[in-house]
Amino acid sequence: MKAILQSLLALLLLTAVTRAQNVFNPNDAVYTYNANSAAGSNTNPNTPAWNTIAKWVRTVNRINWDATKFKCYYYNGMAFRLRFPNNYNPANATKYPVVVFYHGGGEIGPVTDNEDQLYWGAQLFEQRINAGEWNGFLLFPQETTIGWDDSYFSRINNLIDTLQRYNNADPDRTVTMGLSSGGYGAIAHAQAYPQRIASCVSSSPEAVNNLINNIPGSVHIPMWISNGGQDSGPDPYAANTFVTSLRGNGGNCYQTYLADEGHITWNFQWGLNYPSGKDILSDWWNGAHKAQPLVFNGGTAFCAGTVNAHLGISAGFAAYEWQYDNGGGFSTIGGATTNEYQATQPGKYRVRFQRDASSGWSAWPPNPCRWSRSILYTADSR
Repeated sequence: MKAILQSLLALLLLTAVTRAQNVFNPNDAVYTYNANSAAGSNTNPNTPAWNTIAKWVRTVNRINWDATKFKCYYYNGMAFRLRFPNNYNPANATKYPVVVFYHGGGEIGPVTDNEDQLYWGAQLFEQRINAGEWNGFLLFPQETTIGWDDSYFSRINNLIDTLQRYNNADPDRTVTMGLSSGGYGAIAHAQAYPQRIASCVSSSPEAVNNLINNIPGSVHIPMWISNGGQDSGPDPYAANTFVTSLRGNGGNCYQTYLADEGHITWNFQWGLNYPSGKDILSDWWNGAHKAQPLVFNGGTAFCAGTVNAHLGISAGFAAYEWQYDNGGGFSTIGGATTNEYQATQPGKYRVRFQRDASSGWSAWPPNPCRWSRSILYTADSR
């Protein structure tokens, strides 16, 4: 009996500590850093303990719009901003997607800055939420020095896990985005943790040629890359080689190649200044899902005739279930229990997965009857 009571006490203590990490609140005030304030005050906080997510500060610099819906936090040496979904209510069962945005080298700052990472994208994305085009969490981490790598990705994964546990974030609908060195970071995060990332949007990714060898393990993740013909980082050869390699491995990659532009391609990619008026960013976010199958080498909806289609989602999940519908409703395909499937019959196909042996099944993909959203992912540049 004593041992049972001790175990229950330990469990209660662990639960209390874990719950204490739920500091995220859409009603948090946003405090501006003041070095002259008393140490430990709201505007000059003490450095939080390691492995503790804490409320934090910002320093107003280049942002000239109201960014107070992006709440200020700190975790293990990394400052970050978090915007909650509109009409967010943790008591509801609604699950929300997450967009993680990686800023470029021009937006680095000390941990007390925690603001310049919003310079590109944040205001536009907030406007899109307010316009009803998409709704979810926007997570904007900030570097103190240039170099997005696993030291950041692992911390960001922990934040996403916390949002999932306490704040109804959907682990199957995480999108990475970024520009310049952050464009590299968005792809590198997807490659390092392919089971976590549903889609990736990368603008002018510097050093993207360093990521070519990692394509096979992340080939199932759809990517949208923009680059300029007058850019030197990445130069057209490096960017186009990455795109060609991804497509050569069977992946879906939409490329926005702007022959007359330099490094700043993100305004075009995000639809702010696109000559054709084409803007697919909100669709990309809304369509992102880990159970959305890749159709290797592209294609269109299944139809009558000969079908020989290689389908797949990311490897590494505990279990997979494929289903087929030839007009009478979906039914499970016997023996189709791996991450890839070779379709030979016309019809509709879909797949779901279990993240681990104790978890439930994922949702079915949003577009089972389409070849990996081929409207979004074409082999053509603009």
